[in-house]
Amino acid sequence: MLIIDFITKINIRIFHNSFNRFSSIIKIVLLLFLISLIDYRKLPRKLLIFYAILTSTFISSQIWLANKWNNYDFWSQFLRGNIFYFVKYSFIIILISFFLSNRKLEAKRLLEVFLKVVNINSILIVIGFIFSINVLKSYGMTSLRFGYDGLFTKVGEATYIYILLIMYLYLEYITNNSKKINLIFISIVALLLGTKAVYLFLALLLMFHLCFKVRYKRFFRVFFSVTTILVIAFNKKIIAFLISNSVFWKKLSDQYNYLTLITSTRDLLLKRAIENMNRDWDIINYFIGGVYYNKSTYVEFEFVDVFIFFGIIGVFIFSWMIFKFILKPLSFTGKVLSVIFLLISSLAGGFLLTIIGVTLFCLLNEYMKENKKLIQ
Repeated sequence: MLIIDFITKINIRIFHNSFNRFSSIIKIVLLLFLISLIDYRKLPRKLLIFYAILTSTFISSQIWLANKWNNYDFWSQFLRGNIFYFVKYSFIIILISFFLSNRKLEAKRLLEVFLKVVNINSILIVIGFIFSINVLKSYGMTSLRFGYDGLFTKVGEATYIYILLIMYLYLEYITNNSKKINLIFISIVALLLGTKAVYLFLALLLMFHLCFKVRYKRFFRVFFSVTTILVIAFNKKIIAFLISNSVFWKKLSDQYNYLTLITSTRDLLLKRAIENMNRDWDIINYFIGGVYYNKSTYVEFEFVDVFIFFGIIGVFIFSWMIFKFILKPLSFTGKVLSVIFLLISSLAGGFLLTIIGVTLFCLLNEYMKENKKLIQ
């Protein structure tokens, strides 16, 4: 699948071909294969009911759109529009259902396969960084922004995959005292992706480790508490210093304020989304959503996008599902790491739409459940 992503990347950046659905076709085939393996008799009745409600909510919002604008084209919505995104949003529910009905699956073996592939990609990222190979860059050949994502077509998806594998390697390190070198290597390479989400995750992971997993944890708890207060107090000076050391961010700072820079213009997208909702929505839409979902309408704050697409009903169902099947069965360490990841994905957005990222997240969740006694 990663090779397909790389072919797509070359197709777009070098040959400027607009068709970029090669990997999506493979992922849809995977989706259908997983559906065929689910034993629905083993699934909690409430999960099936909630998915039926979510589907009904989506159908209702599409009927509203068709009546509102009179330009609803089923085929275009299926290929790259709302139906396409509904299928992608459904993937995490399908995966949870798959794992609930296939308890004998060993998640660690599959995680190791992911790790081998990403280790190869990491070597390519290092080569790309050393020799400044354009096709391996995160943000295109002409962008001033720093970053290398190797074979991946989307740096956001690469970010989530690297974060999740760092979590896996970290858990292996603290439970079995293994994979330390691989953890350090993948963590360093992840920095080369050039995304704020990776920097924030590594900072929070380091804080968690020092505050809960080392001998002098009380000292580090005091240290990070004081550091956090100082960062909040001098946040503008710190941000100004960081921006001044980057040509890309310095150029943007002449156009935008600090909040816009920190959120990568998501605050402006949120403002636009609120204006669109106030202008176009009826009261029912706040419960079921309703928008032609594309780059000009979504915000890239995870649960804001879920709200725009599915409304309050969708936000409730996804929140319940994540708490019930993802967080609740885990140990303390598993819960904290998962909450850190979900917090970052909520700010960065797009996680629920990344098929590989969601697959890896569910595999890691199964691994943490299987090793709950070791992961305290």
